[in-house]
Amino acid sequence: AGLQYHPDREETFHLLSGQAWVYYIDSHGALRRRLMRPGMSVHVPRGAIHSVETIGDTVMFEASTPGWEPAVRVEDDYDIDSAISISW
Repeated sequence: AGLQYHPDREETFHLLSGQAWVYYIDSHGALRRRLMRPGMSVHVPRGAIHSVETIGDTVMFEASTPGWEPAVRVEDDYDIDSAISISW
């Protein structure tokens, strides 16, 4: 899972089938992860550090606002294996 952010666009993910981990930085700067299940959607605001990691066979839709800047990779700044699991 590669942590990244988009300086110029927002994203929304919708999980149709399967499962996925959503990684994000909370308001205290801690790396968190939440398990997505079918029917769930997640909105990622512009500039929010995030990553999505599918678990097995997964069908997921992604929509974003227009934007042309490439994603800014920040996975080297965080230890993804230290993410704290949070329930919805």
